[in-house]
Amino acid sequence: MANMRLRNFFKATPTAIIEVEDKSRMYFLTENTGFRYFLKLIGYDGDDKNLSIEPADKQAFTDLFERAYLSGKIEYLAFHRNNVLYQIYVQYISTNKRTQRSAYQALVYLPRAVISSE
Repeated sequence: MANMRLRNFFKATPTAIIEVEDKSRMYFLTENTGFRYFLKLIGYDGDDKNLSIEPADKQAFTDLFERAYLSGKIEYLAFHRNNVLYQIYVQYISTNKRTQRSAYQALVYLPRAVISSE
């Protein structure tokens, strides 16, 4: 029973591996159902594998990725969208020397009110 709950937790917790190019273009290498749901909640097409960051969010996300890259630690960004506070946690993984794209692991905290409204 505990293993099943743990598997459901990882399946539902919004997670993704993201490559970032030129600090403004994101490529989703892999994401789970929870992360696709999160993208739709904040107004992005969850089916788009290549995502340009909205101009209003660009600086905040650029700073988040830069902080994670420089610190080598988990960094986070809290932001409001549709009167809901979201928190995204990001950790730098590595940089592809050939493409110069940096890979990050991302996890999103979804407030209980958002999850229960599904």
